[in-house]
Amino acid sequence: MMTRTRALLVRCLPILVLASPLVAQPPDPLRALDAYIEKARQDWGVAGLAVSIIRHDSVIYAKGFGLRDVNKPEKVDERTLFAIGSNSKSFTGTAMGMLQDEGKLNLDDKAMKYLPAFGGYFRGDAVWMGSGFGRDEVLRRAVYLPPSTSFRSTFGYNNIMFLAAGETVGKVSGMGWDAFVKQRIFAPLGMTTTSTSTKDLAGASDVATPHARVNGKPVAIAYRNIDNVGPAGLINSNVQEMAQYVRFHLRDGVYGGTRLLSKKYHDEMLTPQTIAGTGRDTMLPMVHFDTYGLAFWLRDYYGKTLVSHGGGIDGMLSQMAWIPEADIGVVVLTNTDGQTLQNALTYKVLDLLLGAPARDWSAMYLAQSHQAEQRSDSARAALDAQRVTGTRPSLALDRYTGTYDNPFYGELRIERDGDNLVLRRSAEQWGRMSHWHFDTFKIEWNTTRTPGLSTFALFRVDPKGQVPVLEVRGAPFASPYVEGAVFSRKP
Repeated sequence: MMTRTRALLVRCLPILVLASPLVAQPPDPLRALDAYIEKARQDWGVAGLAVSIIRHDSVIYAKGFGLRDVNKPEKVDERTLFAIGSNSKSFTGTAMGMLQDEGKLNLDDKAMKYLPAFGGYFRGDAVWMGSGFGRDEVLRRAVYLPPSTSFRSTFGYNNIMFLAAGETVGKVSGMGWDAFVKQRIFAPLGMTTTSTSTKDLAGASDVATPHARVNGKPVAIAYRNIDNVGPAGLINSNVQEMAQYVRFHLRDGVYGGTRLLSKKYHDEMLTPQTIAGTGRDTMLPMVHFDTYGLAFWLRDYYGKTLVSHGGGIDGMLSQMAWIPEADIGVVVLTNTDGQTLQNALTYKVLDLLLGAPARDWSAMYLAQSHQAEQRSDSARAALDAQRVTGTRPSLALDRYTGTYDNPFYGELRIERDGDNLVLRRSAEQWGRMSHWHFDTFKIEWNTTRTPGLSTFALFRVDPKGQVPVLEVRGAPFASPYVEGAVFSRKP
């Protein structure tokens, strides 16, 4: 990760028209899109979704499909609010640019100029997800996360860095990140129902409920409050209002004839800052490079620059994308987790507008998903085969109870619950522990973003029969670079 702030970062004569009444009109490339989307939604088992399409500075399509909640009759429409997850990041990047345009900050400054106590550059989402920590505490603890790679050796997607960028926006502007994006971005774009907290959804009437896919079917779940990492993923919006945001970017920072962001900074947002991809994707042979700009993924697509970003939080997945050279864009918002239909529909729309070769993106992504499920089944079977049966814990269950602490992730409390143990992290996050083998217990978490499939607690028993250390391997403490986290028992 970079140390500077940017890492946070024909005119026709009437007679001719009258003389040619039977001239065929070009076919509408979107004429069969409704049917395609609805079939795909049902094939994937997605409760509801909405799509908007932008072309030549106009919203030419905005529709909803399916249900806001599988247990209720209300349907999704173009005004239904969804959590957009990490698509919030570019709002933070845009806010940084506005402040740089005003001379209030510089992306080449050191981050500590604005956040003196900040340190740390590596990803560790469990410090905010389900921890109960506030934004300041998340940033304070970031310095304690051990390095997962050598400095600047690889691309690292990092929510905490965007939190730091958002807090910088708040401090420099003097109004906080939430107020700044509402006043300087939402308001000028007419995004009147877009908000920065799940708390703001309480008074809204057209809101999608998040769902998890269980055995291929959507099951309603609760919203996750992620106020503590808001600048990285907290915004709620609908496809009609998100389409205005895409229009703003397709006009290089201008909306309704008013420049809100300098073209110089907007160009920098769409300039690759780091190589992100590590190899070619067999599903995307038309893509030759994969990079990350300032809060946007930047790739080529049939010889043109594709700007995009996705987002996901419990029960909600989104995607937005646009191609500046073609002056087209698309937004897809869904209320069901565990699927990639939002990506498939994005590519489908882009292909239709570009006149690209026809591909059934939904079927292709669905086949890929089935293959991933098969790999998961194989991994589960291999894990089960490694279990040593007939063993018992070394100690009585009460001997494992207590509080264990990690300077980055915080405390875990182990409590007795009949013949089992319970791990409690916060009021929001806890898990039931069942004996696996020896002094290892399997954790069944209570939230969909911390599944229990491969999460284990390993108690280390010393020669004196004491348990000084608890190691948790798997979600949410695992990353692509580390297996888990170590917690020391408190006296």
